[in-house]
Amino acid sequence: MANQSLLLALRDSVLSSDLDGYFKVYGYAIQTVTTLAEVRAQFVLEPPDVLICDLQLPDGKSFWLFPQLRHEFGHRPHIIVYAANCNSADRLACISAGADTFVPHYAEPGELRAYMKRLATRCQELAITVPENPAQPSWLLNFRLHTLTTPTDESVTLTGSEALVLHELFVHSGRILSREDLAQRLQPHKSVQDTRRLDTLVSRLRAKMKNHADGEDPIKTYRNMGYGFHGYANIQR
Repeated sequence: MANQSLLLALRDSVLSSDLDGYFKVYGYAIQTVTTLAEVRAQFVLEPPDVLICDLQLPDGKSFWLFPQLRHEFGHRPHIIVYAANCNSADRLACISAGADTFVPHYAEPGELRAYMKRLATRCQELAITVPENPAQPSWLLNFRLHTLTTPTDESVTLTGSEALVLHELFVHSGRILSREDLAQRLQPHKSVQDTRRLDTLVSRLRAKMKNHADGEDPIKTYRNMGYGFHGYANIQR
């Protein structure tokens, strides 16, 4: 991943300095900041390829800024939350806002770099054919209530895990997400991902959605690559 740009937004100056030195060895161009305001300013100046940030910065929670970054800069950069402590509510908030993954502070820099390399190879910018009619009715996911409103205005109840998988597919509509990447988003702290559980969740979602999609499966399987969502969707958080 040499020659990629990396923005570090960490409260701990010693940790930030250590990571700065480590990643420079591998050819990364590094910028370091300590506040959300500085993150925002750096994005305006030159958006990085990767953002590594604390969960909590002096001027607020980092995930407060993620939706704005995603809206303005799309799916670049990869966003990694590098957190000392992160409960399930914080993880869901970060994922909902646009974070790619979590890495705990006790992880070695090499593990952090491995996550970055995996994100770069698994979030493939491959196009999926999407209907051209923008007036086509869309799906609406209420992430907080775990419900899905169909294009025919019917309500479908989801489990929390089903809502999380569907959220990721909706957010990345028009792209292919690998099975490993989706599984990692479900269980970010597991080093070995359970893709069989993901496949079960996708099968359940297909069964719930197919009857409301004119017989067409809105979740596509791409052999040896992963899953992708085909259609129009909105998310209510």
